[in-house]
Amino acid sequence: MGKALACLLLAAAGMLLAGAAQAQVPRAFVAAQGSDTNASLNCSLAQPCRTFQAAVGVVNAGGEVVALDSAGFGAVTIGKSVAITAPPGVYASIAVLSGNGVTIATSGVQVTLTGLTIEGPAGNTGASSFGVNMSAGTALNIENCVISNFTVGNGLPGSSSGVNVTTPARVRIAGSVIRNNFFGVYVDAGAQLDVLRTQMLDNFSAGVLVDASTAATTHATVTESLVSNSGWGLAVNPTPTTGNAQLAAFRTTLSANGIGAIAQGANTALTLSECMLAGNKYAYSVALGALESLGNNTIRQNSNLSLEGSLTVVPPM
Repeated sequence: MGKALACLLLAAAGMLLAGAAQAQVPRAFVAAQGSDTNASLNCSLAQPCRTFQAAVGVVNAGGEVVALDSAGFGAVTIGKSVAITAPPGVYASIAVLSGNGVTIATSGVQVTLTGLTIEGPAGNTGASSFGVNMSAGTALNIENCVISNFTVGNGLPGSSSGVNVTTPARVRIAGSVIRNNFFGVYVDAGAQLDVLRTQMLDNFSAGVLVDASTAATTHATVTESLVSNSGWGLAVNPTPTTGNAQLAAFRTTLSANGIGAIAQGANTALTLSECMLAGNKYAYSVALGALESLGNNTIRQNSNLSLEGSLTVVPPM
């Protein structure tokens, strides 16, 4: 009887240990020599996983996934609040062959991406894809990331972009490089975007495009940033217009674009303060909407001043 009880106790202890090993944890790790079989060990520091997807699966809501060394860690779909971080000096990449680098489609989640390199598929063929695609969620923070080469597009909503947000989330992009995409950053459906000290380079259609295809106000600010060599630099251009599209830029340089700043369509407003518009084919264009200057911008050395319309000079409030 004593031996039977001891066996039962040992079995119960084994089950408890197994359950603990599979419990969700606040922090998980990935590494170049890691293995996704280590998900049963919670992708621990000593036993890291190989992919972001496996590590996200073992952290609890509000947890963190950390890249320990340089490697490609695969595309990831995020269904909980989580932070994915690569420390300085670590090259943590997501190389996308098709589809999205990061997909966020769960209501209420808050996601932070820090220090990642997200690389799109080579060539301009196939279906649209996105570096970061958010169709549901509360907040998205992108810090010190490089997002590039999501190039498939036809100029309509749904074309490829480095960052694509189509939900009323709060979006913050800081210290990042977003280059060689169809749209650099595309926001719609009531999203609230803040961009700070970010370079948006060589994006085919627009560096930042604010759309208004739902009955909401979609708003963006761009501060101390560079937007260069895009079809449009900064744009409010709803297709179609059912809501409001607004963008304000402060101390931002718009250079070498087809059009530096464009406000096009009803219920649109683009405001410039202390910005430099130089070396563009057209400095600006405005039709139906409002393109406002606080009277303190520098507009010089463009091939043409305006494709259509004129600036409205307004005093700062």
